[in-house]
Amino acid sequence: IYAAAYARAAKMVALGGKKEDAFLHAQALHELGDVHAAYGDVEEAVDAYKDCLDALLNTYNALHNLRKIITHLVHPLQQVGLQESILAGIVLSKLITYYVVDVTTQRHAAHLCARLFHVALMGSITHPDQYMQFACYVPALRLYQGIDLFADPYKCPMVALHEALECTCTLLLAFGQSKICLPVVSLLEYVVQNHRRDVRDVVRARVFRARACGELGLLSCMS
Repeated sequence: IYAAAYARAAKMVALGGKKEDAFLHAQALHELGDVHAAYGDVEEAVDAYKDCLDALLNTYNALHNLRKIITHLVHPLQQVGLQESILAGIVLSKLITYYVVDVTTQRHAAHLCARLFHVALMGSITHPDQYMQFACYVPALRLYQGIDLFADPYKCPMVALHEALECTCTLLLAFGQSKICLPVVSLLEYVVQNHRRDVRDVVRARVFRARACGELGLLSCMS
């Protein structure tokens, strides 16, 4: 019943044609995927997540065109959008978890997640402009002046974001992409300090930072 309701809602919103409707359509597909996943229907969940990613990135069969998307994604904030980028990163991390087994696709997916999540950090005037400068950087309390990115749990589900950031960090470090990992670690530490508020999550985030900085010879920045 719930899955059918979300599917009908997604189809209705898709007919709207406006940018706001496009994001609502993606939201409905994401939630439809979560419903299927909660009931153990992984295949249907994956199909919904794939459709959601296609809608957010405005690319047909996006999961199988990640390298091309990364190449053309020069300005994700303008090309994809703020909330859209964050939700796309969350959905892509779920596809990594439930579906992607090919190592090359995992590497491209982790790289794209990092690019998408980086958008959340671009609203601060203290935002670093070099990857290495993220070694010691944790954002201010409000990422975008006048905008609370995490106020609406449907636009940005906090638990899912936290899991997606940890998934992305784990893969990037496994693939030796420590430099690209630093902005993701900064966002992860911001999320666990200001929204999750669990000391165990904070410790894990700092372990990710220590691993990335250690591989880059930047451990002195953490002292």
